[in-house]
Amino acid sequence: MKKIFLTGTALLAFAAASLAQNTATLNQNGNAQTATQIQTGNFQTSTINQNKGAGAAVNYGNVGYTKQTGTAANNATVNQNGAGANGSQRNRAGITQGGGSGNDATTNQNGGALGVSGGGTTPPPGNLNTPTPDGNYAGIAQMGNNNTGVVIDQNNLSMNNSGEIWQNGNNNSNTTISQSNKSLNNSAEVFQGYVGPNATAQVSNNNKATVEQNGGTAYFSLRNNVRVQQLDQSNVATVKQNNLSAFNQATVDQKGSTTGNGNTATINQNDFSGHPFGPMFGNKATAKQDGLLHQATINQNGNGLNFANPFSLYSLGNEAITDQKGTSQQATINQNSGAKGNSIFNKATVTQQDIDNVATVNENNGSGFN
Repeated sequence: MKKIFLTGTALLAFAAASLAQNTATLNQNGNAQTATQIQTGNFQTSTINQNKGAGAAVNYGNVGYTKQTGTAANNATVNQNGAGANGSQRNRAGITQGGGSGNDATTNQNGGALGVSGGGTTPPPGNLNTPTPDGNYAGIAQMGNNNTGVVIDQNNLSMNNSGEIWQNGNNNSNTTISQSNKSLNNSAEVFQGYVGPNATAQVSNNNKATVEQNGGTAYFSLRNNVRVQQLDQSNVATVKQNNLSAFNQATVDQKGSTTGNGNTATINQNDFSGHPFGPMFGNKATAKQDGLLHQATINQNGNGLNFANPFSLYSLGNEAITDQKGTSQQATINQNSGAKGNSIFNKATVTQQDIDNVATVNENNGSGFN
């Protein structure tokens, strides 16, 4: 019998390679399941599947959590999806990735093609610590740079869901929360430059965050709430609450650092923006920026192309606020209707301090009581 001995450097190299490239996959089929995976090292891959196949009942009450610590290119995925006509409800997903760069983190809590994400029509077991309200919850926390795929998906008839992402580092370029395709009563928060509530990082530049709460082609975007906070320089934040958009609130706050330069904030609440009942029933969008060379754009427009749905032509009862402190700032607010609609009962406020700033407000096409 041939014996092989690994000694010295060879043994250490073998151990390091084994530690650095682990793959863990955990599959659970059922309700009220709990799964936790912990990995240390580099190039780790973790996947938790708490799904149900087509034809099964609603997928609800699951808890999936992954923690990865390392210095390079770890990947974590938690899937808690519905299938077919069934939904994903009252599930919780969490991912923590500490240190390093190039990490990916994804949580999926999507309803089936005809199902619902959130809503909570199926009651959980009595001993399950379910999230409040009764939709799904997903949270991702990362420390490190150059993270390119950080995504929370809670789509397909998305209702009462909550998602939050915390990032501390630079060049995090694809941070996204998506709660779309009939989006109702959802909450999304992104914090870049923070390690926790009220705990800021030292540097957080060149980050990009996107939140989507769109109604989709045949649905609406109602009563959703978004908050994006970004520290330091060259950050980009985009919020989309489109398609029969009403009662939504969105805030982009890029005021956390007085040294911040060159940040961009865009909030879109379009395609029948507001509500036909007028003031106090529309959308509210707020952009806050301190520093130099920032750009803020708020769009609360009707859709001039969709004549099949006359409501989509209007911009009604919306409020847009831009607050900029510093020099060489640009602010644009658009509250326009479609070609045959009206822009009425809208309110636009731009506050700019210091010098060399530019502000533009457009309330066109049948404008009145603005």
